[in-house]
Amino acid sequence: MRLLPWRPAPHGEEISEQLDIIPATVQVLQHVRFKYGCRHCDRHAEASTIITSPMPAQPMPGSIASASTLATVLTAKYVDGTPMYRMHAALLRGEVEVARTTLSQWAIKAGVMATPLYEAMRQVLRQCPVIHGDETRVQVLKEDGRSAQSQSYMWACGIEPYAYLRHILTELPCRQAGADVTDLLPFNFKKN
Repeated sequence: MRLLPWRPAPHGEEISEQLDIIPATVQVLQHVRFKYGCRHCDRHAEASTIITSPMPAQPMPGSIASASTLATVLTAKYVDGTPMYRMHAALLRGEVEVARTTLSQWAIKAGVMATPLYEAMRQVLRQCPVIHGDETRVQVLKEDGRSAQSQSYMWACGIEPYAYLRHILTELPCRQAGADVTDLLPFNFKKN
């Protein structure tokens, strides 16, 4: 038997996929700001004004949280339901020390910053002839004038079926079940 020289020829390809998760990476961003002054004034011991380049826009001026840090904390808190003590523990595993109170302050300040957006969405919602809503009982541990065992109610409202995916407002009015919620209803709502 005679052996022919074998030369491989492409016959297509086979692709297989594998899910690979890259753990979160924590990094420190440094903002270098240049200072400018009058060299002539420095040489002749004259008073001069030092001018510093402006700081890039920050989501929370004076805070160490970047926009992506805030997004991560808020998503973990409000989408995934992760308590602050667990977020604190997860950050510690990554050798990042951020106090739980700091994480909570970031969430509160982000909520305050989002108030104009919330109010604009609420105005759009109240213009609609039909609002879909859901009342959910929740326990809020620290409310003024209420014990930790009291039930509060959270209202999620949307403007069309499955609107929770498009336009949703959530309120925590801390009312009893069946309470008057007319401030959540459309402007043109009429009671019978």
